[in-house]
Amino acid sequence: MKQTKQRTLMLCLLSGLISLTWNTWGKSPVSAAGTDDKGRPAKAAKPSASINFATGLLSSALAQQLLGGEVLPSPSNTYRDAKTGNTTWVSNASFLLKENPAVSLGLLIRHEESAASARARYEKARKDSKGSLVNGLGAPAYRTSKPPELNVLKGANWIVITAGTSEKANNGAEEKLAKAVLPKIK
Repeated sequence: MKQTKQRTLMLCLLSGLISLTWNTWGKSPVSAAGTDDKGRPAKAAKPSASINFATGLLSSALAQQLLGGEVLPSPSNTYRDAKTGNTTWVSNASFLLKENPAVSLGLLIRHEESAASARARYEKARKDSKGSLVNGLGAPAYRTSKPPELNVLKGANWIVITAGTSEKANNGAEEKLAKAVLPKIK
């Protein structure tokens, strides 16, 4: 029970920090379905609508499939993307496994001004965290152990995926989520 409370507190604190740190009136680039008006994969670039981009990519149905049971959405799923500059923003979505709230699945997208800027931040974080490289995702990726995360670079987007508990990652679920969302992010 203690671990459940810690995980829930961690998710709430992360959501609150993002909301307090950045202007929460930022805008997201696409419809909630993760596609543009013509049904093409979403381009995570120029914010144009007041929604949460990450929730368009990580749905309740996908979370249930990857976690193997009924899920509860995080309150952060209702927050608008946090605009952090003229063309930069942060979006997140997460779900908790209903039968064991210590188990969660999360998606955080940090969109930078350019691919070069995103790469620089991603590489610095990889070096600082001593992350181990992950192959087979079709994009540069590394994994950290504390906290257990899968970090992926796609264009101007640095994507952080978490699955499992705060102590033990579910690497398979992280990689499946990465493969599901990467084609929808340009």
